Amino acid sequence: MIARRHLRRRLSQYGALWLGGFVVTLLVMSIMVFAVGMPVAETADLTLPIALALLGLAVIAGVGVTVVKDVGLTTKSLITVLALLLILPLLWAPVLAVAITAAIAGASVEYSTAYAQFRITVSPPDLSAGGDAGRGSADQLRLAGLPGGRLGRRRGSLGPAGLAGDQAAPVRRRG
Repeated sequence: MIARRHLRRRLSQYGALWLGGFVVTLLVMSIMVFAVGMPVAETADLTLPIALALLGLAVIAGVGVTVVKDVGLTTKSLITVLALLLILPLLWAPVLAVAITAAIAGASVEYSTAYAQFRITVSPPDLSAGGDAGRGSADQLRLAGLPGGRLGRRRGSLGPAGLAGDQAAPVRRRG
């Protein structure tokens, strides 16, 4: 049997966690960007990892409390499944706050390593490039200046600017 009261409490805590993560990140970003004068990308690189880690730990703590609580197995399973389904929308809260701060400041947040890595991680792989699964993500990582994926490309494949591989800018290989 499902403990509805426990389920409602956990969902309320989830909503408060989303709102808290958004508001606190928005306040920290606003203070650092507008009052202190730090660049948006640097501030996002400092703020996002901390906010994402704290939200992740809060979800783990909530599921952990439910697991040790005296509720039925059905309730424990439902809370765990809901936590897994709702973790991604929860993690978008601080990312949204960073994007709003960047929009108000008139700056680009895409230069933030933490923001770029989050967007690349949650975006689906680009399967449109001739069936080469995952290549789009490697191109995104390379363009963002992050390590990962294959460096270089096959002749005739489309690059990020729509140029064929033999026309695209040469890719420096590390090795």
